[in-house]
Amino acid sequence: MLKIISLFGMACLFLVLASCGDKTPPPDKLMKQIKTLEDSLTQNSMNDNLSVIEAQQERLADKLLLFYHAYPDHQKAPVMLERVHMLYSAMGDNALSAKYGDTLLAKYPNYPQRNMIIESQILNYDMFITPRDTAKLRYYIERYLQENPRAEEAGSLKGRLQHLELSREEWMTLQNREAEAADSLQ
Repeated sequence: MLKIISLFGMACLFLVLASCGDKTPPPDKLMKQIKTLEDSLTQNSMNDNLSVIEAQQERLADKLLLFYHAYPDHQKAPVMLERVHMLYSAMGDNALSAKYGDTLLAKYPNYPQRNMIIESQILNYDMFITPRDTAKLRYYIERYLQENPRAEEAGSLKGRLQHLELSREEWMTLQNREAEAADSLQ
């Protein structure tokens, strides 16, 4: 009798554990949920109810991250990370924005929007994250210059590399002074 009770108990435990399995929706269903959240957020952004908008942004970030974690090999996974990166930037959480930008660039090195993410990372590490991480700033500027040697911003970024000890504002002031001095010589 004890064996029957033990077997019955183990069978019940197995059923409970099996029913607690992963409840992540399939990718297409999850993408529809994300689209619905994005549409709702767009509609509510026309209203001025900031607390509703912030709550929806958090739910959207959670859904985007759920997709990325559940389906990291799916072709849309890097797009979801890009959206998380941009969403946290829009929310003013630049540390999380930078974290997911770093993740995106590390996990998906051939991502088509790579330059835009690198540019965003340069701004994050140069202007928004305190204390400033000049090592990360140097890394992203050098990476951008290496991948885009003929970019319009190349000269400016090379100048920025020479003055990483300055805040962005101080560096811009220095640039303005240098430009004024050059203009006065003409």
